[in-house]
Amino acid sequence: MVEHEGLKIPDTVFGEQGKSGILKDQARRKAFLEDAGHRVQCLYTPKHCSWRNPMECWFSIPVRRLLNKRSSFTSVATLEERLREFIAYYNQYLAKPFNWHYQGELLQAS
Repeated sequence: MVEHEGLKIPDTVFGEQGKSGILKDQARRKAFLEDAGHRVQCLYTPKHCSWRNPMECWFSIPVRRLLNKRSSFTSVATLEERLREFIAYYNQYLAKPFNWHYQGELLQAS
């Protein structure tokens, strides 16, 4: 029995890869992970996305400027508030467009 956030989930639900349960095959795993009824959902993005680097650049900015090793937050609500304040400040005073130039070839559908 797995216990997570107050939920008791029988081991048989997840099963064993290739044999039983949700882990039996890729289709069952995908259906479980994409279930809209779950509190947390998995979204898949390809590793080769041309837009991935600008996104990583933007997320590195609050990490460096707000979430550095000297940061301390007393609660998740405080962290969320500081992050929203930082984003508002960044958008008003520091934001500028990322220079995105895709140089590769388009992928062909298989």
